[in-house]
Amino acid sequence: MKRLLTLLTAMLGTLTSLTAAVVERPLEYKAGDVLCEGWHAYDDATTSRRPGVLIIHQWTGAVHSFTHKAAGNDNSKGAAYNAEADRDSWFPMEQFLKAALGR
Repeated sequence: MKRLLTLLTAMLGTLTSLTAAVVERPLEYKAGDVLCEGWHAYDDATTSRRPGVLIIHQWTGAVHSFTHKAAGNDNSKGAAYNAEADRDSWFPMEQFLKAALGR
């Protein structure tokens, strides 16, 4: 009986995911006077809290961990702090999230 319930639960989960559609859309936002465009993707199968993907523009010369001082300053390692990108990225990121989340 336990196996049957497990199988039915798995099948139900599969059927639920088949009805889902990933919504993808560009998302315009302003960072000061600059009009920017990001990308927003999410699963429309539910209106409750769910994961999504937000893609925003990149800062020239920045690599992974560009806001973390402890990452050091060697870009060749793939992770490095970039003071200029850290400073300049905060406001546009806030504007993008407000546009994406409607707040």
